[in-house]
Amino acid sequence: GVLILGGLAGAVNLAARRRYKRRLALLEMRHAIERERLRISQDMHDDIGSILTRVSILSDVGQSEAKAENTAQQFERIGSQVRTAVVALDEIVWATNPGDDNLPRFAEYVGRFADECFENTTVRCWQEIPTDLPKLPLRADVRHNVFLAVKEALNNVLKHSRATEVWLRLRLANSEVCLEVEDNGRGFKPEATAPGGNGLGNMKSRLAECGGDLQLASAPGQGTRIRFVFPLPKSV
Repeated sequence: GVLILGGLAGAVNLAARRRYKRRLALLEMRHAIERERLRISQDMHDDIGSILTRVSILSDVGQSEAKAENTAQQFERIGSQVRTAVVALDEIVWATNPGDDNLPRFAEYVGRFADECFENTTVRCWQEIPTDLPKLPLRADVRHNVFLAVKEALNNVLKHSRATEVWLRLRLANSEVCLEVEDNGRGFKPEATAPGGNGLGNMKSRLAECGGDLQLASAPGQGTRIRFVFPLPKSV
C-alpha cells in the first residue's frame, strides 16, 4: 500500500511539474510575442514615421516655393498622400503596440480619432467617455476590429449624413462595452440600403469577429444611431 501510494504521489507530482513547465513555456512565448510586437511598433514609428514626416515637410516647402501651377499641384498631391500614410502608420503602430491592449487606451485612441476626424469641419463632435475606466485587457484583434468599425461610422457621418452634430458615447454594462455613434443628420431607411452600403456589412462582420453585435436605428429626417456592443474578458 505504501508503495502504491508513493507511486501515485510521484505520478501526480510529475504531472503537476509537466503542467507547470507547459504554462511557463506558454507565458514565455506570449512575452516573446509581445516584445516582438513592441519592437515592430517602435521601429515603424521611429524609422518610417520620421521619414514620412520629413517628406511631408519638404513637400510643403517645395509647394510654397514652386512657381509653376502644375508643380504646386503635384507637391500638394504628394503632401496629401504622405499625410494619409502618416495617419495609416499611426493606426498600425497603435494596433501592434502591446501597451495599448487595454480598455482605457482604446477609449483614449477612439476619442482622439473622433476629434481629429471632425476638426476643421462644420460638424461638432460631443464625447461622453468615462475617465475612470477599469484597466481591463483587450486583445489587439478585438480593439483593432472595433476601432475600424467605429472609424467607418464616423467617416459615414462626415461624408453622407449632412449632420451638424455627432455624439460618441462609451459605457460599460453587464460585462460588455457599448460604443455609440449618433448624429442629427438626414438619416435613411435601413431596409432600403443596398447590401454593404456605407460599409454596414463590413462593420457587422468586424463586430461578429469580436463576438459582438451592431445595432442600427435610423429614419429619414431623424438622424442615425449605430451601437457597437462587444464582450469584456471575464477576468483581468
